[in-house]
Amino acid sequence: MELSSFIHQYCFFYKDGKLIAGWVEGVQKNKLNILPLQGKPQLLPKARVAVFWRASSPNMQKADALQDLQLLLEEINALAQSQDLEVIHELSEHGKSYEFDELVSDFLENPQDPLQRVGLYLSLESDRRFFKRKNSVFTARTSEELAQIDAKAKREKEQQEWESRIQQWILELETGNWTPKTQASEEQILWIQQLQSVLVYGKNSAYWKSISPLFNLSASPSEDEEAKLRSLLKQAGYPISKGRLLLLRASVKDEFSQELLDAAAELGQKSISHADRRNWNGIPTFTVDSEKTQDYDDAISILEWSESRIEIAIHIADLSGLIQPGTILFEEAESRVSSVYTLKKVFPMFPSSLSNDYFSLKEGNDRHALSFIFNLFSNGESVLKGMEFGVIQVEQNLSYEQADLWIGQEVSFWKILSNCCQELRQKRIEKGALDFARKEVEFDISNPDHIQINAINRNSPANELIEELAILVNQEVGRFFKDHQCPGIYRVQAPYEVIKELKEGEKLSPQHLMIEPARLSVIPEMHAGLGCDYYIQASSPIRRFSDLVTQYQLAQYLKLGKIVFGEEQLMGWAEQIHTTQRTYAQVEREIENHWKLKFLAQHIGDVFFALIKRHLRGGRTEVIFEEIQYTIQVSNLSIYEAGKNVLLKIENVDVERRIVSVSVETEEPANSQEEQPF
Repeated sequence: MELSSFIHQYCFFYKDGKLIAGWVEGVQKNKLNILPLQGKPQLLPKARVAVFWRASSPNMQKADALQDLQLLLEEINALAQSQDLEVIHELSEHGKSYEFDELVSDFLENPQDPLQRVGLYLSLESDRRFFKRKNSVFTARTSEELAQIDAKAKREKEQQEWESRIQQWILELETGNWTPKTQASEEQILWIQQLQSVLVYGKNSAYWKSISPLFNLSASPSEDEEAKLRSLLKQAGYPISKGRLLLLRASVKDEFSQELLDAAAELGQKSISHADRRNWNGIPTFTVDSEKTQDYDDAISILEWSESRIEIAIHIADLSGLIQPGTILFEEAESRVSSVYTLKKVFPMFPSSLSNDYFSLKEGNDRHALSFIFNLFSNGESVLKGMEFGVIQVEQNLSYEQADLWIGQEVSFWKILSNCCQELRQKRIEKGALDFARKEVEFDISNPDHIQINAINRNSPANELIEELAILVNQEVGRFFKDHQCPGIYRVQAPYEVIKELKEGEKLSPQHLMIEPARLSVIPEMHAGLGCDYYIQASSPIRRFSDLVTQYQLAQYLKLGKIVFGEEQLMGWAEQIHTTQRTYAQVEREIENHWKLKFLAQHIGDVFFALIKRHLRGGRTEVIFEEIQYTIQVSNLSIYEAGKNVLLKIENVDVERRIVSVSVETEEPANSQEEQPF
């Protein structure tokens, strides 16, 4: 039909997906000029118009036409609402498509009545149940499609009701009407569990899509959003501390299954044969570790010594005959990868009955050990004389402090051993080993409201002695595996580059270097940071799965000449261990930093010695509180040069949001020797 035939007709046209009523005033540029009841005239192609009907008078003026259209709409809407689409659908052939005119002809009492036609069209247009529409073709839905629609509608209704209840619960928590003493229903407990899942796993939670819109959570929830969820959970009686949250996110296992505990108990009751093992009883044997340590996995025996040489046996707890591949305890160690140490708790790789008792080299108990016998010389040379499987009994579990005291007092062999180890260290430094001055502190959180700190001297003679002996064992194991072409998991590090010149009197620090992090590999390569040609961790099989694997591989090779684990299997483990240990290390740091923040919050108004590390974008500056080895970013310190020492006063600490506000108290010269606040 010619476009001109539609002039002065009423119509419904589509705009932004909606049907709008209008009057065709004329034709312009092969398009219909339509006046809507409200808004600007629309110049539209005929295809955009859904339905036409003639006005009562073909010569009506614009104002009269629009007024008449307004009145007609009330009647049309009434006709649309009166259509019984359910009956029309039942009388239609399900799955069949109908032109609009077919439905008009079949189901309207007066098919020629334009208002009835328009009413039917509007009814079909608004229908989302009985008919599918494509252009002006309507398809009667099948019974299967109707069932799907009903099921979806039911789900949506249930979801809406669920969300409504959740909003009410949130309000109750925020207003204090729901407290830890409130008896929660099963449905409320389910929601709490979903909330916990979202808090821990974020957008990876199965409930993210349903829960996150209720709190407008971003894809990576901010500190404020996280604090909001934790606050609600605490109010409901299901608190998740910051530390526990970090552990959950890292999948750190808190408990052992009953099956594992039973397996540990059964193993702990076994009588183990000492046959074919060297008996080291009667030879002075000691462990040196932290006072808090329970899982002793290395010890030393002194065989003979002189001013220039000392013969020593370094014993490593031997689990190779106790934990077999394929057993439930081996698989659990594989799953956990390593023990995790936090200020509050240790999460051991094995049940504590094993790690802290049955395997542990505790004084006064016979224990199986894999022993590395060395000659150490006062010039820093060392010779591995052999590796033996034996039975040891530790005479005393020494603390670092006790060992330092004996070294300082030159008790027995201790000073000679310390000197030999210092020369071992110097040899490594000459080969390129990094020599950082380490400042560490230990936090006493036994009273969380009054946190105490104690300096740890990682560079003390006893600390360096134990570190050097562990490195010596791991270095020789790496060399043995390489020389015997035995597959192993090496710890390697590429050579580093010095990028910042040391000032006079300045100690080497990570800021002076461009260095890649150490990694695990099945290819024997150097560890530049330690100054070792080859390096395989073997000294802590109670605490690290990689050391357990290494020990079992070494034991089978020494006893039977047999290689148990191939390169492919070791490579898979290396990737798993690297990823998991990196996650654990981050969690341990973040938990410690949380306690450092709480410590600072207990010292509002106090002054701390700080170092300007570097300036960042946006006017931010990175500074380190050296007394507690804690780094933060603050504003308004850009006027100070990197490397400058300042005294910062703690103005405010927001532990939850990890924000520390400071002010500069005074400046201190870079080489200040004045007494520090802590």
